[in-house]
Amino acid sequence: MTLNWLKRLAPRLRSAAPAETDGPIEVLHNMAQHGVRFPLALVRVRLELEWDQGVVVLPPSAQRTRAWVAPRIRLVAVPPAGTGADAQRRDARHRLLNRLAAATQPGVMAAILEEGVHGAAWSVEWDRQPFLLHPRPVAPADLELIDRVSPRKFFVQ
Repeated sequence: MTLNWLKRLAPRLRSAAPAETDGPIEVLHNMAQHGVRFPLALVRVRLELEWDQGVVVLPPSAQRTRAWVAPRIRLVAVPPAGTGADAQRRDARHRLLNRLAAATQPGVMAAILEEGVHGAAWSVEWDRQPFLLHPRPVAPADLELIDRVSPRKFFVQ
C-alpha cells in the first residue's frame, strides 16, 4: 500500500528534467509539470559526430544549461484479442485518436495516451531514430531549429 502511494506521489515531487529511461507518457507529464507548451521546436541534434532529428521537450533555462530532446511519439495498435470485440475496440481507438488530435496540452495528451494503453487500444513508444533513441540532454550549441511542431506533429504518422 505504501509503495503505491509513493509511486503516485513521486511524479508530483519530481522537479528535475526527464530521465533517459522515461517513456513518452512520462515525458508528457514532465512537460506539463514544467509548463512546456506547444508549438515545440523540431531540431537537428548533433550526437557526437552524427545528426538526427528530435523535438525539444524541455528547453534550457536558468536552472538547466541543456535542452532535453526526444524522438517523436509512435502509437502501435494492439491486435484484437477476439473477433467479437474488434468493432468495439476499433470505435474506442477512433474516439481516443480524435480526442488526441484535438488535445493541445501535454498533460491532456498524457492522460489520453494512458487511457489508450489501459484500454488495450495501443502501446506508446518512441519513434525509431538512427541515433536519438530516447530523451537525452543536449547542449543548445548542438541544436539547429528545423521547424515548430504542433501537438499533432509530435506524433509519427
